Amino acid sequence: IQVFNDGITKQLLTLDGTIPVPFKGITYNIPICLWILDTHPYSAPMAFVKPTADMSIKASRHVDQNGKIYLPYLQEWNPDVSDLIGLVQVMIMTFSEMPPVYAKPKRAPPTPAQPAMPNPTTPYPTQPSECTS
Repeated sequence: IQVFNDGITKQLLTLDGTIPVPFKGITYNIPICLWILDTHPYSAPMAFVKPTADMSIKASRHVDQNGKIYLPYLQEWNPDVSDLIGLVQVMIMTFSEMPPVYAKPKRAPPTPAQPAMPNPTTPYPTQPSECTS
């Protein structure tokens, strides 16, 4: 069930998966989600990039910072000639030119803090304290 910005609630079919996107000689599996409206095929689905925890969205003219996908294929959806397979093919072609996600930089393990100056020596002898009971 999806609540839209105008407050309308609709039950949608969601299709989650990955699409193979070739980029610079390597094929990446880009996670996407398609929301199929109850008016499908007369209305275009809503399409989103769904990055994994180790990915970030690369906003562009085709994908906003929330992952919503904007393509002419969706805007010009025609139930007589448009279908989900065609949409996926257009996403693959578009994303192979401009990938919608990138890998988050891996955090290096923290390095132990090194004191900036050596610890000063105590001007008097120290002895471990002993606890007596």
